[in-house]
Amino acid sequence: MAAKILVVEDDLPTTRLLTISLARRGYEVVAAETAQKALDLIEAQPPALVLLDLMLPGISGLEVLEHLKKGETTSDVPVIVVSANTQIASKEEAQELGADLYLTKPYRLKELVVAIQELLGH
Repeated sequence: MAAKILVVEDDLPTTRLLTISLARRGYEVVAAETAQKALDLIEAQPPALVLLDLMLPGISGLEVLEHLKKGETTSDVPVIVVSANTQIASKEEAQELGADLYLTKPYRLKELVVAIQELLGH
């Protein structure tokens, strides 16, 4: 059974690229363009891993991360933050909230795929 990855990203071209690239590598990909949709999807069925943009409309990605890591059934779900925010404070806050990795946009797709494989134990 394919590992399910939740892509939380409000940029549609980025979401499409990630969805196609990860599906070609055998992952099941579910996408959410808002934090609220991501939270709804996480509650319905926790994914194996979350790719999380921080700058989202409405609720911030950091709030999604905090909710995920405090959840009884989701605290162990690996989270890779992918953000254009290069500020050290943002990276530190994401790490304090439990992010497993923080990649700054633009990142190399290969780097992301290797990180996903490592976090999922593949």
